[in-house]
Amino acid sequence: DMGAGINYTYFPSDRMYLKIGGGVAHVNQPTEKFLTTGKNTVGFRPSVNVDGIFQTNKILSINPSFYYTYQSGANQIVVGSLFLLTAKEDENGKTKVILGAFERLNDAFIGAAGLEWGTMRMMASYDYTTSSLTPYNHGYGAFEISLIYQNKYSKGKSYYNKMNCPRF
Repeated sequence: DMGAGINYTYFPSDRMYLKIGGGVAHVNQPTEKFLTTGKNTVGFRPSVNVDGIFQTNKILSINPSFYYTYQSGANQIVVGSLFLLTAKEDENGKTKVILGAFERLNDAFIGAAGLEWGTMRMMASYDYTTSSLTPYNHGYGAFEISLIYQNKYSKGKSYYNKMNCPRF
């Protein structure tokens, strides 16, 4: 299976960054088999994402995002934001509390929470089904936990040291 993508990040000031990216999964449209019965060609799946970080003051940063993908007649749009609150800042860096909410349009509400310390981020999220599937799964969605390492941008400009690399 092959995929490709590109990402462009722009820093208009030392208090914000904007990112736009696009990609495509399953470029070679591989065939998958389950046991010995049936074959399924995995459809070409383009996607686009846009997000930014806006530092409103020393304590609060807002990280809105938008994601769209399409595959074999189905599409998905996810829109929402994370809110990063600086809880502590010392010689080891900042410790941030992260809260967020997203919506996978016509499908689910997603709540997120986490902690960021230095270059490490731990996140937990849960999606609650709001679509026509609710009677079948009683709204239960999926619980996810992630541990993310984010390096800093190069030290060429002073504001690069203030923001982590965008997540992919």
